[in-house]
Amino acid sequence: MQKLCSNCSQLAEYSLVFVLSSVGTSPRFQKCSPAVSFCDDCLRELCDCFCTNDLRKAVNSAYTALSQRSRKPSIREDSSG
Repeated sequence: MQKLCSNCSQLAEYSLVFVLSSVGTSPRFQKCSPAVSFCDDCLRELCDCFCTNDLRKAVNSAYTALSQRSRKPSIREDSSG
């Protein structure tokens, strides 16, 4: 089933899931958020709005790695010719 962008209702290409962890406690407590779907344009726009440079850099790094990976041809596509 295709998912739509939560911001503009275009076809979603990515979903964000946040993991919130306690710091300085043992045991560590963690909770995952539900997934929120985004198209490429809206995710790029969202990355510019994060409130801290560290958060912006972390999400941009993951986004860049994933977007580059998704644009590379798969092994099956490479070996077909």
